Amino acid sequence: MNKILKIIGVNVLGIAVLAGGYIAYIIIEQKSKNAREEKVEITVKYDVEVCTTQYPLHVIIQNGSGRTIYSIHFDIKVRRKGYSNNLNEWSWIKNESDKIIEPENFHSSCWHYKLKAGNERFNNPDNLIFEIGHKYIRFYESKTKAFKRLPTKPNNVSSTAFASRY
Repeated sequence: MNKILKIIGVNVLGIAVLAGGYIAYIIIEQKSKNAREEKVEITVKYDVEVCTTQYPLHVIIQNGSGRTIYSIHFDIKVRRKGYSNNLNEWSWIKNESDKIIEPENFHSSCWHYKLKAGNERFNNPDNLIFEIGHKYIRFYESKTKAFKRLPTKPNNVSSTAFASRY
């Protein structure tokens, strides 16, 4: 009977050690990801000199993380000066850039916004504040092969033949 209790005790202890190690790994990975995300800066500015009136928000994603960005989701908040409510109709899920951004590089693009129904009367850019809210970044992880890099086309192969292979 004592032998069985010892075996059970060793197994329970082993499972507890493995579970603790796994939890520690998850916590360390999350802290590492958070640290990388903090090094990715997203700025938004109403700028019809750079962008168009149809897409007036100039968004710049600066990757200072040391890892390649695979895709990024973000929330553009639109508030009236002196107020806290977000007037932007679209949720953050709709703001996605799949531009692959290498470390220490940036991507610039123009976006649009739409005020929630009933708030159209506040649509004067001089009285609005545009800012980035939540962001979710997917980094390229070489060990998980988040995306496949295509090989460069050899000089002696036609573009059509090369494209058909990939």
